[in-house]
Amino acid sequence: MKPTVSPLLQHIAYLAKRRLSDPEAPLTPEGRGMLQHFAGRPLKHSHWLQITARELGLEYNQVSRESKLFEAYCDFNVQRRLWIIPVRFVYQPDVYSRQLQALGDAADGNRSLAETAAQHDVTFDQFDFSSSLLEYLIAKVGTLTLNFYGVSAKNSVIWEEWLSQCTSFERADLRNCKLVRLYEDPTIRPGTNIYEGNFAHANLAGADLRGSYLRGADFFAANLEGADLRNANLYESRLTGAKGPYKAGEVESSVWHMDKIWA
Repeated sequence: MKPTVSPLLQHIAYLAKRRLSDPEAPLTPEGRGMLQHFAGRPLKHSHWLQITARELGLEYNQVSRESKLFEAYCDFNVQRRLWIIPVRFVYQPDVYSRQLQALGDAADGNRSLAETAAQHDVTFDQFDFSSSLLEYLIAKVGTLTLNFYGVSAKNSVIWEEWLSQCTSFERADLRNCKLVRLYEDPTIRPGTNIYEGNFAHANLAGADLRGSYLRGADFFAANLEGADLRNANLYESRLTGAKGPYKAGEVESSVWHMDKIWA
């Protein structure tokens, strides 16, 4: 399996396989509703994928489509040599389950994600903070107030929607992270939008922040060595004590835009 396949998609497939081997296991009301949709037909693995996704508050086809789009985005950036270090997600069922528990435990903002991750003996290195995963969390716990203070999320991918749910990235280890935006086209492009984001003392070495709106961001004493901040809006940002050098300035960005893969 490609290392850029969504871990959430892999987790749905893992849970669906378990369901297929134990079809009598109890279902949630959402799962029972989807099961009734397939009434009268022999249940195949493809049916259990949809049932399992629905139990998580998701649509399987949407998660699959999002994963394929991101896989294409990764291929595009590697082929254009826009990334020195490519995306390589790591999925292990038991670890991923604990990561989901840690996210749920940190959802109210009373504890940082780093604290709940330590409690569940996980990190968020090589993790996919995807749009679909955020949708799952919101369906499960409602309103989110996440604090990424001190979290270890090296070589991860953070989709733009997460930034509006996070109060702080202070002292977070975000080395080689990719920040991305999902457009309705649908396409994916580099960058994010966060006003007055707190990245003080964060490690952003090698991070891909191209085209981001970072007005008023606090990068006090942050490690920005090798970070790609080309075409980023850094107006009123604090860079006192930040380590470099990093890529900056305005450049022609059309080469960053991959073609649509669906009409």
